Amino acid sequence: MNRYWKMTALMVVVALAMTERSSANTNTITYNFSGTCQDCSGTATATLTVTGNYTLGTTLTSANVVNFTYNGTNLNGPFTITPSSPNFFVSGSIANYPGQNTMSISSVQNVPDFTSNNPGPNVPNSNLGFFSSTNGSWGVGLADFGSVSIWGTPVSPTPAPSAGILLAVGLVMLTGFNLWRRRQTA
Repeated sequence: MNRYWKMTALMVVVALAMTERSSANTNTITYNFSGTCQDCSGTATATLTVTGNYTLGTTLTSANVVNFTYNGTNLNGPFTITPSSPNFFVSGSIANYPGQNTMSISSVQNVPDFTSNNPGPNVPNSNLGFFSSTNGSWGVGLADFGSVSIWGTPVSPTPAPSAGILLAVGLVMLTGFNLWRRRQTA
């Protein structure tokens, strides 16, 4: 019976750990950006992750933004900006989805030199910046501009099962296994 209680305690710990890990991720919403390039090749994509309590149409602040990730093109490399980035700045809002939105996010930091086919050392105090506007225009830094863009429907993470459900399932399985084992030895 001692082994049974050890397994039960292990299931409780695992259930609580899984719920704690997953609950931290359910408090965010991700908006996907897609823009057709005019000077770069193809389509530029990015994601803006905001806190779950952000209200559509209100001004974005550093308290709302979790991170912004630009995936890069042939002219600009990928980058991520967070509120902890040096000289973080954000303005505008997400009001329409899918649709165009006025939003700007930037940071001044050391970044790789992507101005040539052979990226060199970091360029000190380079401005990483992104903007989009309600007329569909968008841009990143000194390159990557376009006139057609869209912010897609927001994606919210699927919440994990609650600790109670996981615990109950685990206990039922342990009890069933224990009963099966007793019948096998009898």
